[in-house]
Amino acid sequence: METVTTAGLQQKIGEVLGRLHNGPVAVTKNGKKRAVIVNMATFEKLEDMIDQILAEEAEARNEMLGHDESMALLARSKKS
Repeated sequence: METVTTAGLQQKIGEVLGRLHNGPVAVTKNGKKRAVIVNMATFEKLEDMIDQILAEEAEARNEMLGHDESMALLARSKKS
């Protein structure tokens, strides 16, 4: 995974965003990874995966999703 320092990110944000098609970029501060930047398509896939996992876990516990979870899932499904 490509990395960039926080200082480098501030100086070259446009360049870093342009490289996201190659994959995620880790952001480091004081030599430690602090965050990861991904493109929107990857983020949306991750959201969908999380929603699916939460729904499957709720179903396995015979629980229903709460109102907020249901609304978030519905909003994401309308984007697709």
